[in-house]
Amino acid sequence: MDEGRKVALLIAVLVLRTTLGKDILQFLSQAFTIFLPFANVGVAWLMDSNTSESIWFIISALPIIIFFTVIVQMAYYVSFIQWIVPNAPIFSTGR
Repeated sequence: MDEGRKVALLIAVLVLRTTLGKDILQFLSQAFTIFLPFANVGVAWLMDSNTSESIWFIISALPIIIFFTVIVQMAYYVSFIQWIVPNAPIFSTGR
């Protein structure tokens, strides 16, 4: 088994078998649950309040994609992405 699969298995065991892993996953889930409604508020501000409740998927999904892209661009601007990309193999292989 290669190192990447070992790390994936370790994360799976942590999440499924330990309370710490479940707590971390729950925290991340709550963080994203708090994060995503900001995009709906932005859509309501940019267009009108009825647009964010539209039945058309693209009208409700596109602003969220743009909002996430802006967050990633801000992380790039403060050099967080430049730190993550070269260090990602270290986290996945343990080297």
